[in-house]
Amino acid sequence: MLFASAISTKHNLMEPIDRDPEIILDSESLPETKLLNTSQFIALYILTFGGYSWWWTYKTWRYFRNEKGMDVMPVMRTIFSIFFQYSLFNNVQQLAISKGYEKRYSAIGLYLLMLAITITSTMLNLSGNYDRSSGQANGAYEVFVMALSFLTMFVFIQPFNALNFCLEQNNERVVEGKFETRHYILMALGILIWIFFFVGVFGQ
Repeated sequence: MLFASAISTKHNLMEPIDRDPEIILDSESLPETKLLNTSQFIALYILTFGGYSWWWTYKTWRYFRNEKGMDVMPVMRTIFSIFFQYSLFNNVQQLAISKGYEKRYSAIGLYLLMLAITITSTMLNLSGNYDRSSGQANGAYEVFVMALSFLTMFVFIQPFNALNFCLEQNNERVVEGKFETRHYILMALGILIWIFFFVGVFGQ
């Protein structure tokens, strides 16, 4: 579970170089940065069963590799995000502060909260999702555990907003992003997963 490079003379620090899904070039000569807002991030997080947080993590690590020259492997850091999420949150905040971001959050606090929620929801799911008297899945219990695991969504909101601030500071043509085809596809797949989840839990 459970929505974020060398400095050269040719590119601004936060100027989009590659075609990032959340940093879309309108044209090669007139770059336009489209940023999803917090509500859109939350919608994608919920409708994709938390999967969008993995995508955001990957894209943010790739951004730091391409724009800040960090010697990292975005795919591996996303797969093993349980070990690297603190570093990502901290890097985002430090970059935002350097750009004049006034809001602060505790990177270690968010990381520990994410760990606590993830471990707790996993242990609860493994230990008590069956009704001993009937031998069937306890639907209400599974919904409760699922809701608990979704609290990790709030862990990502502050880093998400901080990174958006950084991107806004580096492009004069920042516009509000809108859901595109890929987003609707992700949400459609997520809705199917939600349907299967509720049918599996309550359809017995």
